[in-house]
Amino acid sequence: MIISLKTDIEWLNDFYKPPIIGAFIILLVSVVPVPILFIINGIFDIVEIEVVERVTALFAGVWNIVLTFFFKTKISILFVPCWILFTIIGILRLFSIIG
Repeated sequence: MIISLKTDIEWLNDFYKPPIIGAFIILLVSVVPVPILFIINGIFDIVEIEVVERVTALFAGVWNIVLTFFFKTKISILFVPCWILFTIIGILRLFSIIG
């Protein structure tokens, strides 16, 4: 599996059971803050869009840290936990090391 889920939350496991659609739904759960961040910035125009684009992966990393350590829900992409993956990508994007 490209996306894996380990959790005690039964309804989340039920979403994960269908082979392709379940993995897609779990991927959407792991990146929930990204569209919310863009929508809030679009409505209230808090900061420039370039800043939002740089911090989106970092917000997704923090969201996955909360999921992993507070809700005991571990989502992984290619056996790499999302909280590690998104946090590293977020830090690299924040300092303009990667696009």
